[in-house]
Amino acid sequence: MEEGLGLARQSGDRDQICGLLLNLGVTVAEQGHDAQAETYLLEGLTIARQIRHQEWTIVLLLNMGEMSVDQGNFANAEVYYSEALTLARQISNREWIGILLINMGKLAQKQGNYTQANTYLLESLKLARQISRPRMICVCFYEYGNLYLLQKQFEAAERSFKEMLASIPEGDQELLSLAQYGLARMAAIRGDTVEARK
Repeated sequence: MEEGLGLARQSGDRDQICGLLLNLGVTVAEQGHDAQAETYLLEGLTIARQIRHQEWTIVLLLNMGEMSVDQGNFANAEVYYSEALTLARQISNREWIGILLINMGKLAQKQGNYTQANTYLLESLKLARQISRPRMICVCFYEYGNLYLLQKQFEAAERSFKEMLASIPEGDQELLSLAQYGLARMAAIRGDTVEARK
């Protein structure tokens, strides 16, 4: 990718440079090199803003927000997510709006702001249903389950995990595992160790 970035820089293709910087940033972040990842992502973000490429800007802000959450820097994450959400609303990209609302809901949960988390997740769930995105619907239910668990609303949490299970697209093993994990946590809370181990 570094070689491709060098070639893109030589050709002056700033759109391609943004994409490569994003990919490099995500790749090195997964390898645990946060400082280098941040350098790539911030350079990509600067270029995306210069060329007024709103989609690249949104994706780069989302990744910067996720990295900030991973680092425990919730204030920065909120800034990145909020800017990305504003841009997504400006271009009426409902899928990005939904994804960002989920991320903002998860962030609000981490900050203990459960009312705000509920607001974000509810808007995202409504949007996911409007645009028929089953994966997004499932993620919303999963995060609702987590939100209810944090508030010790166990029946509501279990309902959310069951709603998720009922909404999973056929063959999606990742979502199935998440739903089963949520339900296993509920079984463990009830003291049903046999069900929890399934």
